[in-house]
Amino acid sequence: VGKIEDAEHVAIAVVNELDMLVSWNHRHLVNVRRRELFGHISVMNGFYKPLHIVTPPEVGDESQQGA
Repeated sequence: VGKIEDAEHVAIAVVNELDMLVSWNHRHLVNVRRRELFGHISVMNGFYKPLHIVTPPEVGDESQQGA
């Protein structure tokens, strides 16, 4: 999967107001700099609901916190 496809995944998630996008792609999606950048771009384009881009283990950790 290339950069264009990664950007499309994020765009689809933002436009559909999803809470979370789960990915193993540390290079293009799941890193601090990219997460912040996607958040800023979303707000600049009128999408204010935050999209959390996380790895599968982070989803497991989050579900354990509420148990």
